[in-house]
Amino acid sequence: MAFTVNDRVIDSDKAVRSIVNDTVYFADGSWCNVRTGQVHNGGPGYINLDTDVSPDRVTLGPTRYQADRLILSRLKADVTVEVADVSGFEVTVTGPDDLARAVRCNVATGTGETGSVLRIDEDSTAARPASLSTSNMRVGSLRFGSFFSQTTIQSGPSVQVLVKVPPGTSVNVDGDSGDVVIGDTHGPLFVEARSGNVTAGQVSSADLTTLASGDIEVAAVSGPVTAKTRASGDINILGGSATSLDANVSASGEIEVVRVNGPVEAEINGSGDLTVVFGYHPRLTATNNGSGELTIDGTAGTANLKLNGSGDLKVNIVEGEIQKRRRGSGDLIIERQL
Repeated sequence: MAFTVNDRVIDSDKAVRSIVNDTVYFADGSWCNVRTGQVHNGGPGYINLDTDVSPDRVTLGPTRYQADRLILSRLKADVTVEVADVSGFEVTVTGPDDLARAVRCNVATGTGETGSVLRIDEDSTAARPASLSTSNMRVGSLRFGSFFSQTTIQSGPSVQVLVKVPPGTSVNVDGDSGDVVIGDTHGPLFVEARSGNVTAGQVSSADLTTLASGDIEVAAVSGPVTAKTRASGDINILGGSATSLDANVSASGEIEVVRVNGPVEAEINGSGDLTVVFGYHPRLTATNNGSGELTIDGTAGTANLKLNGSGDLKVNIVEGEIQKRRRGSGDLIIERQL
């Protein structure tokens, strides 16, 4: 049976006893370490590292499309969106032949201000080797439990999609298991992240939601931000100066925005934290109904503060009128009132 551990392929006819970090231990006392490449075969049978068990890989493209906006829809492939001096979009797909050809590109003509849209998705009928989870997986005669969660085991090949776009492109990511990396588009960004992570550079606005374990990280936003965590995935905006923020934490995922110069509406209904690090907020509305920490480290003009949960609500400075209500067990703290 061939499988991968931490990105290295192992092919062996032996029963696996356990996998701990980089080392695979077999039932007959044999072992191999995927980091060092060491193999100790103490019995009959074989252990081969980095055996090529994947189909032939192909490269399709680049193919050019005339469109104004980009939608990445439920791709299991890893995607890179690169800003380039191009007219329209260029798409290149690399991977095993059948899976690469399952990636579909369709242009829909828009009307009015919406413009035309290039949608990239996958043929759901294409056969794709499934990932193996160590929390409920059997290799040979052994079932692995959740204590092997630090080891990544995956079977099957991957697909990479490269999309070249002009500056200012609007990008919409309806995520799946593939990771998405987006360059400095300086255009609008819309993301619904599931198990794959989404990383973006500088954008003009951001509407971000996590629906599973995937994280969203944006280098900088120069306009309005909407951020919602609905699961364990986090949202981090590392720089720029957002002109407004509407943020909601309803699960364990956390939200952190480095700077907002504009109105802020922030609410926690779950266990994740919500933090705004810098900025001036002429109107601040902050509500903590959960157990996470809600922290506004900038300066608010006016503040409407409600604490109904066990988590704390902290505001650094408020210049003007304060409306506050505390009914929960957490602390409501205003460091300074001018």
